[in-house]
Amino acid sequence: MSTRATEKTVVFYVFISLVVLYALVEAAAISMAIFTHSKLSITISVIGVLGLPKLFSVFVDRIKSHDLETISTEDLKRLYSERFDSIPTQNLSAGEWQDEPVTNSLMRAILKFVADTITKLTSTSYIELSIFRGLDHPRIICYYNSEGLKNPRSELERRKNENYYRDKEYFAVDFMDKRPNYIEMIPDTSKRDTFSHITDKQREKLKSVVVYVFCLDTPCALVIASDKENTFTPNDANMKALINSMGMALHGDIHFMQYLSALRRDV
Repeated sequence: MSTRATEKTVVFYVFISLVVLYALVEAAAISMAIFTHSKLSITISVIGVLGLPKLFSVFVDRIKSHDLETISTEDLKRLYSERFDSIPTQNLSAGEWQDEPVTNSLMRAILKFVADTITKLTSTSYIELSIFRGLDHPRIICYYNSEGLKNPRSELERRKNENYYRDKEYFAVDFMDKRPNYIEMIPDTSKRDTFSHITDKQREKLKSVVVYVFCLDTPCALVIASDKENTFTPNDANMKALINSMGMALHGDIHFMQYLSALRRDV
C-alpha cells in the first residue's frame, strides 16, 4: 500500500473511532436527558447533535489535505513530456519558429497540469486558467480550461480594443497594478464587488478564484477560476504551495521567452 493510501486509511479509522466514541457519549447524554430531565444532559445532547456536522467537515478537510500533499510521478512525467514535445527541433537561426508560440505551449502544459490536479483533488467540474501580461495594454498570453479551449472567449473583444481588460476593470489587471507579493484566494466571487463586471453566465463558472502575480517585473498574473464555491480558500496552505510552485515554473518560461528573443536578435 502506498504512503498516501496508508495515511488516508489511518485518518479514516481514527475518524470512525471518534464517531463511535461520540455516538456512545451522545447516547448516554440523551438517555439521561430523557429519564432525569437534567439540564446538563439536555445541553450536552443538543451540543452533540449540532457538533456532528462539524466533526464530519473536519474529517473531509483532513482527507483533502492529505490528497493535496501528493502528486503522482506519472502526472509529473506527463507534464514534462508535454513540455518537451512542445519545443521544436528546427535550427534557431533558420527563422522557422517563433518565440512566443513556443513559450505559450510550454506554459499551457503547466496550466493543463494545474487544471487536472485541482479537478482530481476537488469536486469542481470546471477549471479555467489565464495568464495576463502587461500594464499599458494588458492581454492574455496563455489560456486553458477544462473543456480543452486554448483561447479565451474575450479574445475577439481584446483584438478590437487593446485596452479591453483595463476598460472592463478586470480584477487581474488591478492586481498587476498593485503587484502584491502574495496569492489572493477568493472563496466566493459573488461576495466581491471587484467581480461585478462578469455576466451571470460567466459567474456560473467563476465562483471561486485565485489571482497570483508570479512575475513582478513584466508583470504577469496567473488567474485560476472554479465553478465551485470555496475551491480556493485563504487558509489552504497546500493549494497555495501548488500554485506558488507552478508560478515559479511559469516565471521561468517568461524569462526563457525573453532570452530567446534576445538571442534571435544576436543570431
